[in-house]
Amino acid sequence: MTLTQKVMDARRRLAMRHPNSSCSAEEIITKALKHKVYVAWSGGRCSTVALHLTLQQDPDIPVVFNNTGVEYPETVKYVHQVAKKWDLNFNELKPEADFWKIVKKHGFPQLRGSGKAGRPRKPMCCELLKEAPANKYLKENDMVGFISGIRVEESRPRALGIYQMGPYYKAKRDGLWKFHPVALWSMGKLMEYVKLQNITLNPLYAAGLPRVGCMPCTGFTTWREQLSTTKPRFYKWLNREYQKSVGEPTLWEYEDAYDICTGELT
Repeated sequence: MTLTQKVMDARRRLAMRHPNSSCSAEEIITKALKHKVYVAWSGGRCSTVALHLTLQQDPDIPVVFNNTGVEYPETVKYVHQVAKKWDLNFNELKPEADFWKIVKKHGFPQLRGSGKAGRPRKPMCCELLKEAPANKYLKENDMVGFISGIRVEESRPRALGIYQMGPYYKAKRDGLWKFHPVALWSMGKLMEYVKLQNITLNPLYAAGLPRVGCMPCTGFTTWREQLSTTKPRFYKWLNREYQKSVGEPTLWEYEDAYDICTGELT
């Protein structure tokens, strides 16, 4: 077992200490459908599996895709194709805010750290491009919560959150019901389900991406490796702008022949 696998296994074992961790994905969804909720779908494999599971119980449940305006084009195309193929009750939200204006005012998103009261500090772009449109949708449709595809293996904060609250709960901060049916699933179990149900995944995974969030996101540790592989020209520009923003020296200003994507001289 690799170090990464050990870390993910430890996160899952921690979260499984919560009394409600014994609930199956189907049981969690059944509980969710007693409330007026929607499925939050990002176009990623985890939320796609959560969506597919939910559709087995309620084929007409509202499905919400939050298009931040800076999604990978492949993700937007994939979501539209699947929405049509699965005949979804599909809702595409778009924010009033603009990512690049947010960056100009607040800077590029950074790794999440601890904010007030020990809660994770979220980038301003997440609040304005994702949470604001979702909250507006909730209020306009009298909804009380949502079903998501988060998994505890993905991050320590998520593992701690499920350990403390369980895979479904009513949040104190915003009063919303949150249901996470695949929270305790391993990647192996997730992919077994994908294969068994013959689910077509976002093509970005086949291109080697481990995550398919916003294309210019700089708020996770491997953003440079990911973007330089899939969108090298865009990466060069974004990396230059990012380094200027945070005050780091940029190689592009001094050596155009240096290829930061591979670390080799061209």
